[in-house]
Amino acid sequence: MTAEPLPFRDARLSTPERVADLLAPLTVDERIAMLPAQAPAVAELGLSAFHTGQEALHGVA
Repeated sequence: MTAEPLPFRDARLSTPERVADLLAPLTVDERIAMLPAQAPAVAELGLSAFHTGQEALHGVA
């Protein structure tokens, strides 16, 4: 992770700017890996792995 905060973590930027900055360095495989309820970490962006856990529309995941 870099010493300076990454733009996608800057709340002063607009949401579209932050999303574009977050997605730009990700590979297609990394983007696809984030679609299911469990997503792997992306160390170079300082993102931890996550699990959404509950999803009411389709029942409990």
